[in-house]
Amino acid sequence: MCRQNDAGQTLKVFKTFRVSFIKNAQMTPFWRLLMIVALTFTSATAVTPAHAEACGATYTVRPGDTLYGVARRCGVSAYDLIMLNRLADPNLIQIGQILNLVGPTTIPNLQQKGLAMAQPQYLEDLQTLGTTWHYAWVWCEREGCLPMVGHMELPPSCPPVLLVGNEPNAIEPWGRPIPPEDAVNRVLAIEQHCPDTRLVVGNVAADDWSVAEGWGRGADWLRVFLAGYYWATGGQPFAQILGVHCYAVRVPHYCIRQLAEMRALYAGEMWVTEFGLLGCVPATFTPLLNFVANNFSHYAAYTNRQPHTGEGWETSTSVELVQADGRLSACGEVYARR
Repeated sequence: MCRQNDAGQTLKVFKTFRVSFIKNAQMTPFWRLLMIVALTFTSATAVTPAHAEACGATYTVRPGDTLYGVARRCGVSAYDLIMLNRLADPNLIQIGQILNLVGPTTIPNLQQKGLAMAQPQYLEDLQTLGTTWHYAWVWCEREGCLPMVGHMELPPSCPPVLLVGNEPNAIEPWGRPIPPEDAVNRVLAIEQHCPDTRLVVGNVAADDWSVAEGWGRGADWLRVFLAGYYWATGGQPFAQILGVHCYAVRVPHYCIRQLAEMRALYAGEMWVTEFGLLGCVPATFTPLLNFVANNFSHYAAYTNRQPHTGEGWETSTSVELVQADGRLSACGEVYARR
């Protein structure tokens, strides 16, 4: 959810959250080393599209091919190939083997556009905004609602789609803090408990929460989680969905930059589980919405009608898509047309 009481507070957070997670005192030397290895591995294998062939969605291994050669030829990273194809040993690929080059969209019946719904009692807002699914940061079983286990606990049942975690890199009351190494174990437990459920893991905040005694940046949390999952499973890459979110004050550039960095970390499916502009106006909301829609498989804007619970996480600025009287705000009209 949107977490600051006013635009000034949020802007202050955005400007001051700059401390590197590798310096975070909560991380053990082992996890720092693992993170450095993961960063080196992903960056060293990246190639530029200008030097790549048009390989399509799959590639059939030919005599003399190596995984790194295929990555260079097709314009993807070797790390992405390993993750997409769940390769325990990247040195062992076989002639005739078909390698996936793009991640699947695994929930074909779910509309791309959803709603991070802070006021779920107003179900009519879904129709007003032109969307059919939502979530509300809690467990739910009504039609069109995706349930969440905010503390990454085992769910009471196994739905088709489950949101796992809520801003684990932040602090209470804005998030549900969980270090990525702990998240690995919790996600593995949920996967074993609900083997047929698609998990949307994280809903990590883009911001660096380490200066407020949180874990750190969302991108760095994801890096450590992905590396830790690979380590814990003996070389099986994470193959579920990652959830990310971002808020900015009035202008979209901060969120576009942060979301682009997180999108580049993972070749599989990724959702923007929350996003919004404080002091939203159509001229600045539109480019952010276009970027999100063009780069992520699913997304959910925050929010319909902004609540005022007194718990400290709400924003008092113009972020709502539906006004208190049920009419669309100016940004709500943009979202409804998408």
